Amino acid sequence: MSELDDFLIWFNTRLYDAEVAMHNGNAAPRLEIWPQTDPVTVFGAWMSARNAAEVTALFRRLEDTFADCTSFTNELIVADVRGDQAYTVCHEHTSATVNGVTRSYTLRATQLFRREGRHYSWTTTDGGSSMPGTSSTKRSRTRVSRSAMMRRTVASSWPPGSSTGQSTYFTPGT
Repeated sequence: MSELDDFLIWFNTRLYDAEVAMHNGNAAPRLEIWPQTDPVTVFGAWMSARNAAEVTALFRRLEDTFADCTSFTNELIVADVRGDQAYTVCHEHTSATVNGVTRSYTLRATQLFRREGRHYSWTTTDGGSSMPGTSSTKRSRTRVSRSAMMRRTVASSWPPGSSTGQSTYFTPGT
């Protein structure tokens, strides 16, 4: 089995379970897969954090916001593993109660992970709305090669704290 296959098994099990738990109001599984030491960042669609203490506080705040997840799917667009680093670009489709209101929404998410021993930890996430008619929807529909996406995505989000919070998807040559 390849490194990418191993990563995707983790992504589709442990990470997926943590996301469903978060959308049901339980941050503990998500906190278990985030490093407790810097550097870590969240450039969220709603809230952001720039270090481990802020990330923990952010997840605790989100935990109080979400409940009753009825559906969560991760539409993976691209993923790759390079050494101890991995990344994904996906659309997260969610139906849950948010601040007492039942909602269904889609977020575009660019995520960076690092392998620590035998397990992966989330290090950076960048999310934005993918609602119809928004500019992030138009950007995310641009088709690019896997290697071009890797170069562009990592360049826009690495090192932690250097991004403006929005990954940009370019067609090659732009």
